[in-house]
Amino acid sequence: QVSELQALHGDRDSLQEANDHLQHQVSELQAVASRQQSDQQHVTALMAERERLSARVDDLTEQCRHAAMSEQSVAEQHKSALAALGGEKESLEELVARLR
Repeated sequence: QVSELQALHGDRDSLQEANDHLQHQVSELQAVASRQQSDQQHVTALMAERERLSARVDDLTEQCRHAAMSEQSVAEQHKSALAALGGEKESLEELVARLR
């Protein structure tokens, strides 16, 4: 009986050590899972920010395209106005020449 009792105590001690080891592993796994969840939330936030910035880049690109088209239109209007002024200048010079 004494040897059986000692064997049972040894088994109990071994099981307690195994249980402690498993509890430690569970704690480590819970910490890893918590970090992974936090990392996933961070990744999700970064992806949302990337989408927002991508949309902003698209918007600014479109604004630049419109501005370039407007600039080209203004340049064409200036060219037409300068041509008209050149024609007016020639007409005025002809009129001045006739008046002399």
